[in-house]
Amino acid sequence: MNATNDGAMETPACPVCDLVSLLYTRNVMVYLYSSLAFVPRRVIEGLAASGYSPQERGMYLEIEAERFSDVIEALGRSCGLTDPEKGATVVCFTERGRPFGLDSLAHVKPLSQWEDILGAGDLLDVLRNGRIVTHFQPIIDYAAKSVYACECLSRGVRSDGERINPAELFGKAKKAGLIFNLDKLCRQSAIVSGASLCGSGRLFINFIPTAIYNPEHCLQTTTALVEEYGVAPEKIVFEVVESESVTDLRHLQGILDYYRERGFRTALDDVGSGYSSLNRLIGLRPDYVKLDIGLVRDIHKEPMKQHVFEAIETICRRSGIEMLAEGIEHAEEVAFFHNAGVRLMQGYYFAKPAEVPQPVSFDDRPSSS
Repeated sequence: MNATNDGAMETPACPVCDLVSLLYTRNVMVYLYSSLAFVPRRVIEGLAASGYSPQERGMYLEIEAERFSDVIEALGRSCGLTDPEKGATVVCFTERGRPFGLDSLAHVKPLSQWEDILGAGDLLDVLRNGRIVTHFQPIIDYAAKSVYACECLSRGVRSDGERINPAELFGKAKKAGLIFNLDKLCRQSAIVSGASLCGSGRLFINFIPTAIYNPEHCLQTTTALVEEYGVAPEKIVFEVVESESVTDLRHLQGILDYYRERGFRTALDDVGSGYSSLNRLIGLRPDYVKLDIGLVRDIHKEPMKQHVFEAIETICRRSGIEMLAEGIEHAEEVAFFHNAGVRLMQGYYFAKPAEVPQPVSFDDRPSSS
């Protein structure tokens, strides 16, 4: 259901995509069902104290309200439900006057999750108003002494202009079940900003595979933006983040195949961070792998890390996969990878992320020994 300018709602193209805008729709009917028989009576009594008149409709309650968020707040304030009781109580809403039917179930969620969603104030403001800025960190071709690409890193912005720590922003999104919405907004911001700031250079754009339900549906706006802004698909590298947490490799493979079929490149991050990395690398065959920061740090003086690197390097070389060492902070790390034949590097040693890509000087960078 899409919210129109006058507050009415239409059938949604995608309930997940439209959820945030729907939260601000006025004049709604809220429906509540609990698997615990005693909860509805407590809800009726609690909401009555807040000025509502819940109606019993067989197995569920119907509540007329000005705003959905007001009802959720009243449920938490007046009904005294415990966390398990909230988890056993599901709520959905629809436009006032629309008959309750199967389409009303598109947004059924436990009461506890609705509280998480509506409690994520800064996140909802970011999503509703598109308050995302993209920072760019250069990726260096050290062999050619040039900037090879820029990685796009998203930052949320509060209404007063203060930046939101990415960990905080994505942490709220995961807890509230809004990671799809945030991931999509970040990809779009990266394309729009990167097309103008990075010119003909490559863009590494992060995505969270668990935030994509079906590539054909969920990624169509992303690919449409690439075409709209005239960016050549081969200049864009879609980088899998949190690859170690992916359990459905067939789903991830389908996403990577979708990108490849449209001419994009793909990258896998944090390779070397866990035992499953090498198996994933062999199975997924990305165009690039980014060595985990933990592997990169002080690799020049830790033989065990060097052995792990050699195993990854052998697989990549035999499979035609380009390696990229990220998180580089010291000259000795640069020298190690340069001497090992790794040409692509990234890290604070060269440049920090910034809204405008920082120039990189190679004047005092170490050369091969």
